[in-house]
Amino acid sequence: TICQKIAEWLKCSKTWPSLLWLEVFSPLGVKVTSVNDTNKVYPLTFGLQAVNPQAMQEFGVLFILGGPGAGKGTICQKIAETYNLVHLSAGELLRKEMSDPLSTHAAEIEPYMKAGTIVPVEITCSLLHKAMLDGFKSKQCLTYLIDGFPRNEDNKSGWERNMCDKARVLQVLVLDCPEDMCIKRCLGRGCGRIDDNEQTLKNRITQFKVEGLPVIEYYTHKGLVTHIDSSRTPDEVFRDVQRVLDPILVNSS
Repeated sequence: TICQKIAEWLKCSKTWPSLLWLEVFSPLGVKVTSVNDTNKVYPLTFGLQAVNPQAMQEFGVLFILGGPGAGKGTICQKIAETYNLVHLSAGELLRKEMSDPLSTHAAEIEPYMKAGTIVPVEITCSLLHKAMLDGFKSKQCLTYLIDGFPRNEDNKSGWERNMCDKARVLQVLVLDCPEDMCIKRCLGRGCGRIDDNEQTLKNRITQFKVEGLPVIEYYTHKGLVTHIDSSRTPDEVFRDVQRVLDPILVNSS
């Protein structure tokens, strides 16, 4: 019993108060390695509230926005490797769900993906949240890169409605790239996506420019948006990205 353990600690240890609290509250907590510098430990605390309602933190999120071919995947890979974050692509999660024979969402997702239009936000938020929880359980990852979302006002509102108590947006990077270069990149990558044809790509780029504007304006008003010229080489683009993210992920106190 607790009383017996308290009596034992009182007899045998000068540190009994700490041991007592560890014993009582450990079922409510999450262990975080704290051997590193505090600036590196702090980002690990993002996400605890999402995993355990009794904890006091939430997932940290970086949104990476840009039209198809703007370089989101390439830059996200560099960010993930440099800052030890997890990259979640909304599009990849949707494609994976669509191809899963056991998925309850596949039939609903497929028409939107084939037409190059936006999947209902409830589905996308559900998949993103599940991926974050899975990432925490398997890797104790608490800060995530999300590319290709939110893509419009409905996405943004759905995120705020469904995820405001589960994740905190740390920064929004908008990758700016000319349309002709985006199309050339997409058609040249040969990854077999069902929506990679020139006309559908043009539709998606136009859709991003029109429907993505309210999202960018919303986060701009919150002081969270940085535009990056992604028409350059990945290394050149990433140098600009580092100047934005270092103060947030490395130098923050």
